[in-house]
Amino acid sequence: MLVTNNGGSVLNRGTITGGVGGEGGTAGAGGGTGAAGAGGVGIQGQNIAIVNEGVITGGLSGTGTQARAIQFTAGTNSLEIHAGSSISGIVDANTGNNTLILGGTASGSFSVSDVGPGQQYQGFIAFHKTGTSTWTLTNATTAVTPWTLYGGTLSASQDSNFGATSGSLTFNGGTLQLGSAFDLAASRAIVADTGGGTIDTNGFNSTVSQGITGTGSMTKAGAGILTFNGNNTYSGGTNVNAGTLVVGSSAASAGALSGGGAVAVASGATLGGYGSVTGNVTNNGTLAVADATPGLAGGAKGNFTLTGNVTNNALLQVAGAGIGNTLTVSGNYQGNNATMALNTRLAGDGAPSDKLIIQNGATSGATGLRITNVGGLGAATPGNGIQVVQAGAGGTTSAGNFSLGAPAVAGPYEYSLYRGSRDGSDPNSWFLRSTVDCAKPGVPASLCQVPPGTTEPPTGVPDYRPEVSIYGSLAPTALQYGHTLIDSLHERVGEQERRSNANGDPLALSNNRVWGRYIGMSGKREGSADGIYGNEGPRYDYEFNGVQMGADLWRRQRDDGHRDMAGLTGAIGYAKTKVDNYDGNKAGEGRLNGYSLGAYWTHYGPTDWYVDTGVMATWYRIRANGYRDLPELKTDGLGLAANVEGGYPFRLNPEWVLEPQAQLTYQWVNIDSAHDGAANVRFKNVESLVGRLGVRLARTWALDNSSKPRTITTWGRLSVLHEAMGNPKTEFSSETGYIPFRSDVSGSWTEILLGVSGSVSDNMVLYASGGYQETFSGGKASAWNGKVGMRWQW
Repeated sequence: MLVTNNGGSVLNRGTITGGVGGEGGTAGAGGGTGAAGAGGVGIQGQNIAIVNEGVITGGLSGTGTQARAIQFTAGTNSLEIHAGSSISGIVDANTGNNTLILGGTASGSFSVSDVGPGQQYQGFIAFHKTGTSTWTLTNATTAVTPWTLYGGTLSASQDSNFGATSGSLTFNGGTLQLGSAFDLAASRAIVADTGGGTIDTNGFNSTVSQGITGTGSMTKAGAGILTFNGNNTYSGGTNVNAGTLVVGSSAASAGALSGGGAVAVASGATLGGYGSVTGNVTNNGTLAVADATPGLAGGAKGNFTLTGNVTNNALLQVAGAGIGNTLTVSGNYQGNNATMALNTRLAGDGAPSDKLIIQNGATSGATGLRITNVGGLGAATPGNGIQVVQAGAGGTTSAGNFSLGAPAVAGPYEYSLYRGSRDGSDPNSWFLRSTVDCAKPGVPASLCQVPPGTTEPPTGVPDYRPEVSIYGSLAPTALQYGHTLIDSLHERVGEQERRSNANGDPLALSNNRVWGRYIGMSGKREGSADGIYGNEGPRYDYEFNGVQMGADLWRRQRDDGHRDMAGLTGAIGYAKTKVDNYDGNKAGEGRLNGYSLGAYWTHYGPTDWYVDTGVMATWYRIRANGYRDLPELKTDGLGLAANVEGGYPFRLNPEWVLEPQAQLTYQWVNIDSAHDGAANVRFKNVESLVGRLGVRLARTWALDNSSKPRTITTWGRLSVLHEAMGNPKTEFSSETGYIPFRSDVSGSWTEILLGVSGSVSDNMVLYASGGYQETFSGGKASAWNGKVGMRWQW
């Protein structure tokens, strides 16, 4: 069947087959054979549009040669192939202006090696993609095959899918999808027509070295990186919907979107590079600079320029590796609760930093700066500080446009963000400075007193971060915790066993004894009025909780009335501090977990005087953190303590005893150096020597009249204590070396204790005490304590 059509259209969903030519006639007498008939063309005509979803076959000649499946004889013609198309025979488009179209709604594949002289599809001068389908180009061709994408998706895996590089690629509503990582030939013309187009990198990376021209828009879709290294003059705007669009690589910083169209970056997508963008930019994803851009890591430091207005609703990623990237905005900049990430060397005045540069425009809204310290050890900034936002020619900013989105700390210093230089020369730029802001509420007046002969408060007082206060409380807390565990004889084991009766006759010692107690303490140290700036350190509240147990392992009683007992003790507990910063705000918490092992020896004289000695080692697990998003300080320590105590009782009558006491306790604590992400921290001079003088008044009476009556003792003790050492030092690394901070806990205090001890059986004694202590010289401090214990003997 031959279909002949001139000036119409053919939609084939069935089968069209050209006629079959007859066989040649048999040779007659004296003559030759007859010629075989030619096969018929399937479809033939001019100015026709063919849509094929079925089968088109050229007829066979009498000798088996297949005729053309389709032949265009003149005019303007098109062949549109849909999924399911099957064409057997040559498609002859050598005459007229003819277009091959991949269309329809269902997907398919097309081998471009079938296009060109001597191939199945001959003579086509234009190639279109239409419809909503996805067509995949396979193989390669050297024919000139200019493609225009009107709709749907055309998938390619190599540039040769598009034929000779003289063939253009035009977008007019369709999508090019990458099937592998490849670059379009730099000499191939690419046009964004009025319908615009999309490049879906589909998880692959590709570079377009030439500029895209035209009046349409372009969209970057799919995961992966698309790099525009040419001068892209298309004017219809750019949408970055997914993945990354790079404008200008490190080696092609002249790359540009210069058409002036608006640019929109979607959430999760990235626009960046070393080049420039002329249109207004709205960012809901990431605007990246130079080597901070995905795919450009390892490149040089550089600048990304946005010459239009910028509305930033998400992230400006200026920070790459190292320091030196700049983002230049030559229009207005508006941040809508946005974030800008910068690398900065947190050091002294003028230290290097990445920057946002505002030229010929104004800033508005709110953007939080996320500063990453690169190599800075921290230093004071008595001058202008470190510039992070530069107001260039014609650029202006307003108060509140920028703030720190996270702490910026190095060494012991807290860096804050200020609008304007300190010397007044640059009022619109923004600087990081590590000095106290005397306008901030709670700053001690002593730090901001106006020096004689001036009218302004000092400007160079370093601003120490809250962690300095927290860490400054750790060593004093360890000393006080250890002192609480050592304690005194009566608090540790309760009322001493009755060593003699009311007549002074000695009583026999029990053979074995174990004891245990719970310790609780809560108190506060006021520290210096100006906190960590003073020698007495920060203000903090603390609490101790612990359990201590012991056992007598050796006991001896001599005929002359002297007695000895020695044993081992162990304890587990913790100390927790809540620390205030120098400005009165809560700084954070410290926690020390202690694991102790010790030994003691107690000697009693014939008249009940005693000497009690002991040693103890405590292993500390120390953690400290502020109430903000910074790494926790983690370290360990070892404490050693030695104690000697003596008491001499004076029996006032059979029930009442008055006992003067004296005690001396020495401690040495070694806390390992640690790093909290901003500084090396080390602890020194953690030593204590506490002397105590006290007097104890006790009354003991029997609860029954048996030969071995149960007894109860109530007592009270008044003591004066003095810390002769107790001046630990916490040091922080900085640009100028280690900076020390003192927490002087030396001084004197009084302590009042009340206690009770009673036998509840022949073998068991319960005891408890509670007390209050308060300093009267040195730093102001006070504490309450309570202890409950049990002793079992047999």
